[in-house]
Amino acid sequence: MTKRTIVLTVGLLLAVAACGNDGTGSTAGGPGAGSASSATGTAGGSGGAPPRCVVGRWSASGVEAEGSAGNASGTVTGGAGTTMNVGANGATEISFSGSRPIDFSAQVAGRTIRGQASYDGAMQGTVAFGAPDSAGKGTWTPQQQVVWDNLRATVKLTEPIAITLLDNARLADFTGDKSNQTGGAVDVQPVLRAGSYTCAGDTLRVVTDVNGPRMEWTFARA
Repeated sequence: MTKRTIVLTVGLLLAVAACGNDGTGSTAGGPGAGSASSATGTAGGSGGAPPRCVVGRWSASGVEAEGSAGNASGTVTGGAGTTMNVGANGATEISFSGSRPIDFSAQVAGRTIRGQASYDGAMQGTVAFGAPDSAGKGTWTPQQQVVWDNLRATVKLTEPIAITLLDNARLADFTGDKSNQTGGAVDVQPVLRAGSYTCAGDTLRVVTDVNGPRMEWTFARA
């Protein structure tokens, strides 16, 4: 299997994961694929200040994604230790300092591909929240441009060969054709993409599914 084939197959992994669960998804995006503000209309509803159940400091138990399409299937897990702080005005900061890598695994046409994506640094933005329904679920819509100047990522394959696709790359610079270097194997705007949130006591789930793969983050109140 050539490096080009591996890169394209890894990209298929997250495309497959994006189609998981509800059968919907969108093309992987990044800094050059549309800002958070452009996703507002797609998410539906402008939202407002966060409900009390969301405000505060949170620590992630991890992120999950899975799905299948044709002869391909894949899963994404990991990310424990990622922290999030949500202010009463919706100002939100995500920090990956000390967080665990995100593991990805795929089966494509009988071949196994595994690897890890690691984030370092922090990103900030302001989220507008749709009022939660009776189940505690509402829309999660980042507003304006998310600031990711200090966010970096490293992406490594471990199977079928060991190879580094990204090495501590600054994601603010990772736009346009550069994103093809990983075949979309990294979510270039983790957590702060449009989707939904669900409050359940001291547990907060954030599902992001606009301008990138469908990823479900689970947080516990810190």
